[in-house]
Amino acid sequence: MLSLHYTIKAALTCAFIALFVPAAHADFASSQRWFNGMAEEDRSLLQSQLILLGHYEALADSAFGNFTYRAIQEFQNSIGDAPTGVLTPRQKGLLEDAASGLYHDLGFDIVEDARGMMAMLLPKSLLSSVSETRRGTAYTSADGSIRLETIRKPFAEESYESLYQTLSSTSAGRSINYQVLNADKFVVSGTRAGKLFYILINRTPGESAGFSVEWERSRNELGAMVATFMASYSYPLAYAPPGDGSVSSTDVPNTAPEPEATPPDTRRSSGTGFFVAERGVLVTNHHVIDGCSAIDVVGYGPARVVTSDKVVDLAVLQLQAAKTHAVAEIRAEPAQLGESVVALGFPLADILNSSLNVGTGIVSSDTGFFGAETRFTTNVGIQPGNSGGPILDEYGRILGVAVSKIDDEALLAAMGTTAPNVGFAIKGEVLAEYLSLFRLPAPSPAPDEPLNVRELAEKGRNFTVQVMCNAEQATGVAPVADRGATISVSSPQLPDGYRWAVFASARDIGNLPNLSSVLAPHSTRVVLSENGNYGLVAGPFTEETAERLLAEWKRNPLVPSDAYLSSGRRFIGFVGGL
Repeated sequence: MLSLHYTIKAALTCAFIALFVPAAHADFASSQRWFNGMAEEDRSLLQSQLILLGHYEALADSAFGNFTYRAIQEFQNSIGDAPTGVLTPRQKGLLEDAASGLYHDLGFDIVEDARGMMAMLLPKSLLSSVSETRRGTAYTSADGSIRLETIRKPFAEESYESLYQTLSSTSAGRSINYQVLNADKFVVSGTRAGKLFYILINRTPGESAGFSVEWERSRNELGAMVATFMASYSYPLAYAPPGDGSVSSTDVPNTAPEPEATPPDTRRSSGTGFFVAERGVLVTNHHVIDGCSAIDVVGYGPARVVTSDKVVDLAVLQLQAAKTHAVAEIRAEPAQLGESVVALGFPLADILNSSLNVGTGIVSSDTGFFGAETRFTTNVGIQPGNSGGPILDEYGRILGVAVSKIDDEALLAAMGTTAPNVGFAIKGEVLAEYLSLFRLPAPSPAPDEPLNVRELAEKGRNFTVQVMCNAEQATGVAPVADRGATISVSSPQLPDGYRWAVFASARDIGNLPNLSSVLAPHSTRVVLSENGNYGLVAGPFTEETAERLLAEWKRNPLVPSDAYLSSGRRFIGFVGGL
């Protein structure tokens, strides 16, 4: 795991030779081409150097976006050069020298904190005072103006989700200016007692592990830089691969409950996905991975869920072991009625032998089932297994994500006919909005000439994958009559001092609104009430936080004016398996 850290350390110490000679002037696209022309390791190194000098305030992930573009320009401005967005060999040398000098002055070195279960590149000369805390280790500057603390908390004491609620809560003298929760980590930043802070917590087997950085306002530039650099170069020891001097996951005490003695009933299903960013980041439908105990991307290995949304029916996955792959490009312009499309996927895997299938058609309607504005209709044949697959335009860009088809049996029973060539896709602009928290490559202009179907299939083959789901059927889950849904045994009835934000109630679950983009980064859930209605809720939050958030949300015209807070006393359970 720490091989990357050693690479960064060595590379920041030694300058490397520029491989590209840029033009005198460049725009965003030219800067992107130059940046992406470097090796992935060199791209991350360049971002790390910009972080150290205070120009880049995002993760060093080797992905190009507006933050990277502006950071390069800011550095060029700082040395009195034109902000072209492309570094000359001289500029690159100046950047390397300045960053390397600061790296050495601050004493960055690899620390494996066994108390906090974190591996990190720590500025040891800056944070020279070390002391043990109840949850980890504190590293403090000599003047006390900057303090970093590792944090480790077993799930037996507090769940990952509850810890997020605790650390993102506000109080007198404590405010939050940014918070985001994903399946594997969360970030919270704000101010507390006049100081600024940044918290990053990872979900690991049996416990939460991460760090917090707190600094005086007078040290804002240095404190923010340390927090950003630490976020890029820290890692839970629980996930360190054995053999590099780190603690392996098998060495971590397991505080999770023992598994049931009776083996679960396991089912296996499949869908399709496609890569949208480097380092193994891909997209599929939520329903493809819902309830999976293990996910496998055929040809690439195991993957984990980064985030998913049942309402939008999208999920972001990441390979557990990064491999080289192509990346799809999402089209900026919406689908046009009648334009040609190509669908790629792995339908009916049991009988088609998991081979990539290609279908052609057109956009037959610019809305989906019952006029859904977030989807479009296509006459490409979409079958089970196509879900989550890309719908390409004639230039090979993502126009939509295959999601569903008409149920022929139900349609035949209801209307005496079938619709074999009616499929639905999530619109590309909905996908782009869902992925807005991720820094993806900016859309490039369409090529001069469209590709033929064979060329589109060859291009799509490089980023389209089959997603396999192994799902264990949970015990204690009962069906809801005539709903096709299940209720989990976890109770939504909250203890005193906590509230759900309730946004809508409907007899039919399909009539609940999609508020995911409005409420982000807070996720929504569906509950069933005693009266048989479904409800869309967010939370739970402390009462103070819930009141504040609801007041903010109600200013948005998309949020129902009659949204309210509830303790969940009349909620029977959560709805899943839709």
